[in-house]
Amino acid sequence: MRQRLRAAGKWPGRGLALLAGALFLLALALCPAIGQTPPRRLTLVHFNDFYRIEGVEGRTKGGIARLGGLLESLRKQGPVLALFAGDLLFPSLMSREFGGAQMIEGLNAVGLDAATFGNHEFDGKEEAVLLARLRESRFPWVSSNVRRADGSPFPGVAPRMVREAGGVRVGVLALTIPAVRRPYVSYLPVREEARREAETLRRAGAELVIALTHLPMEEDLALARDLPGVDLILGGHEHDAQLGRAGAALILKADSDLRTVWVVEAAVPVQGRPELHARLVALGTGVPRPPALRDMEASWLARLAARLGPDEPVAQSEAALDGRESTLRFREGNLGNLVADAFREEGQCEVAAVNGGAIRVDELLPPGLLTRHQVAEILLFKNRVLRLRVPGSVLGAALEHSAAMRGSGGFLQLSGARAAFDLGAPAGKRLREAEAGGAPLQPDRPYTLCTLDFLAGGGDGYVMWAKAEYRLSGDAGDSEELLLRHLRRLGRVAPRQEGRIRFLGR
Repeated sequence: MRQRLRAAGKWPGRGLALLAGALFLLALALCPAIGQTPPRRLTLVHFNDFYRIEGVEGRTKGGIARLGGLLESLRKQGPVLALFAGDLLFPSLMSREFGGAQMIEGLNAVGLDAATFGNHEFDGKEEAVLLARLRESRFPWVSSNVRRADGSPFPGVAPRMVREAGGVRVGVLALTIPAVRRPYVSYLPVREEARREAETLRRAGAELVIALTHLPMEEDLALARDLPGVDLILGGHEHDAQLGRAGAALILKADSDLRTVWVVEAAVPVQGRPELHARLVALGTGVPRPPALRDMEASWLARLAARLGPDEPVAQSEAALDGRESTLRFREGNLGNLVADAFREEGQCEVAAVNGGAIRVDELLPPGLLTRHQVAEILLFKNRVLRLRVPGSVLGAALEHSAAMRGSGGFLQLSGARAAFDLGAPAGKRLREAEAGGAPLQPDRPYTLCTLDFLAGGGDGYVMWAKAEYRLSGDAGDSEELLLRHLRRLGRVAPRQEGRIRFLGR
């Protein structure tokens, strides 16, 4: 069982004050105390996919200072373990300049108890960046399935952790999706390592076993069914708050960038399974921000401004630009249209496609001046835009794959093409209508396509584009520079949703 909380209407959204909305009370088991011995109690704080130390949405949500304020308050009430489920070092504009050093400094300051790797920990092309961040960490890193290229553990990274809190021996194992391939990293099988580590932790006397995971929810659910020895899965990778249950385990994921965190109250009897009560807490303007942590945020912002140099306007937008992941990973968005149009027009292609995960701003940008720094935040990865010539059948296969990727960073935003999907149809048969160049898609006709080098290389599963024979000589240029050129050429933009992507029966 899983619930995507906002979609299910169980959590009213990201913009609420602390503790607003529903309180989720979930007990794995209700075990009577042995004699008169009361259960031992501790609090777990869980968060995931944290990219911007200063907060988001005009700094009204998230940020390291609000996390520190929450932890400070909870620690006055009893023992607390703060656990992080991956995606920290990248991507953000600040991390592009400082290699994620600001994130480590922030989590050191709030007293994180354990972290695991997310796929974006390996965005750095050189291992030296990751090794430097591991050395700087004053908190333990745990990973049961990630190793260096030679199979040895990364320095200071343990396959498991046992920590006593509130008189309870808490065991933590940790698992990461093998999504990023770098010469310096290798992966062990997720399921096998999870089973081995769960058994090892129980033999070591762990009374509460937690799997800290950076996996898709479907894999978390499968793990829970397969691992009766795990009490709680604290997950990441998805960026919206979710709750699931399978087997004996409760599964929790918070909203990205500290918009929300899960607070879990654990009562552990002498015998029997722990009782877990979980509530989703919004880190908004009502959460106190300790002055030292506010100053840390401000200091890093000042360093970033000095590094980037003076900002400058590049265009006027007459429309609010929707860069939210909740839009771009699920449906057509006007910022996705603007970026795809820039690639198509500046790259001189018939069609352009950009994955929603390449647009990183994750905010609704208000109408007004668009600046150079904002463009850098929109396209953080600085991919190259390549020019391909692909048959219509291959373009159609990519659109079909985009339907399967809905809800993830692989969902496509389009220019020069339209698609209509039936999401109720079986996988592989969801694309019902497709156009390119203003006419129905012709399977045998070649089309010029501008897309990111990541996608052209088979990233996010777009292996249909990865044939060398499709590559045209000369790429279109740097993605950020193409968008800047497009905006400067137009001077004024008002992108809108145009029905480029439709869902039939909705």
